[in-house]
Amino acid sequence: MNNNILLTAVGGDLSCSILKCLKESGLLLKVIGTDVNSNIAGKWLVDKFIISPEAVNEDEYKKFISDIYKEEEVSIIIPASESEVMFFQSHRDYFDCKNIKVLIVNQQAYDAFADKYITTISLNEFGIRTPVTYLSQEFKKELQYPFILKSRTGSGSNSVEIIHNDDEYEFYKERTKDPIVQEFLDSDEEFTTAIYSDGNTVEVFSFKRVLGPGGMTFIADVVEENALLEISNVIAERVSLKGSINIQTKRLGGAFIPFEINMRLSSTVYMRHHFGFCDAVWWVNNVLTGSIGDKGKYRSSGTAYRVNDYLFR
Repeated sequence: MNNNILLTAVGGDLSCSILKCLKESGLLLKVIGTDVNSNIAGKWLVDKFIISPEAVNEDEYKKFISDIYKEEEVSIIIPASESEVMFFQSHRDYFDCKNIKVLIVNQQAYDAFADKYITTISLNEFGIRTPVTYLSQEFKKELQYPFILKSRTGSGSNSVEIIHNDDEYEFYKERTKDPIVQEFLDSDEEFTTAIYSDGNTVEVFSFKRVLGPGGMTFIADVVEENALLEISNVIAERVSLKGSINIQTKRLGGAFIPFEINMRLSSTVYMRHHFGFCDAVWWVNNVLTGSIGDKGKYRSSGTAYRVNDYLFR
């Protein structure tokens, strides 16, 4: 397949993982990488690197993307930072009108899960149990300590705090954007599940994981759990999913409880790609050709370990 792909935020771990998936699949001729910073290792991993304005500067970023799409004859854009995913979602109509193809989930899925408070409401409506959740301004100490305080938007663990007392609550509440309060799930069994759908078929792949510093997955064991498969199929059906999303769950009292959903390719994308669950490649293929191509089989067992690596110039 002869295509040029624009991959954003190439200074980040997610973008580098996506790049590995695509290159190992022999899908690309050229990858144009962008980032707001130039002093990053990722710029040496792409075929061409271009400094990008920040997506929060919407008019400037919109012009930058439109120009580079035309000049570099880009076939598809893969946004790999939270702010850029949000930008492309909020300007979906603009890019659709210009026939600019962007790897983002369908609007119905995004509306249901981009906001973490709305996520709990959506899942409860689907009949799926979630942690008890309150808007901070409506919270009247209904939950006992410890509980979770986090931002309504964004992903990852940077804005997530375990609160143990009143002083911690007041301290972190003032330092968290749009805070919500959530029941603490006291379980060491945590799972991350990728759900991919082209709008017709649904594919599901799960890891039981161990987290390291920064909340990143350091050890991931492939698992097959019927309960996770059932939850995933309900979610995909109820939001008419098109694209790849990631749900994070904990097993508590025999039940799997989702506590987070990410509306993009997740940081374990290369781990699952190694085991044959190639959702990054399927998604790109589907957007470009209308078909995910040869899906093949993915493994039902195995373990992935995250290790440090270096790049020297």
